[in-house]
Amino acid sequence: LEDGLGALEFQKILQSGVVLCQLANKIKKDVCKLPRSTSQPAVQRENISFYLKACEKLGMTDNFIFMTDNLFQESTGKVELAMMSVINNLLELKKIADKSSPAA
Repeated sequence: LEDGLGALEFQKILQSGVVLCQLANKIKKDVCKLPRSTSQPAVQRENISFYLKACEKLGMTDNFIFMTDNLFQESTGKVELAMMSVINNLLELKKIADKSSPAA
């Protein structure tokens, strides 16, 4: 989309793992270990693993768990494909959140 985020921009927003952990903790308090904000890839990968473990704790099945490398893919043409599994994960997380929130 012309005014929307591209796959690479979206990837960069999520790559530190901080936003992902914050999102999981909005669904269930303290389900995700608090991430460290840094530009160091090793720590970012650890943050993402905290998020993926939180997804499992929330009841997400393995087929919606993406690989950490999906947020570090830089090859032209492969970023979009890698981000599809991340987007599928986020859509499934929304379903989990909808089920866990009290009915209005």
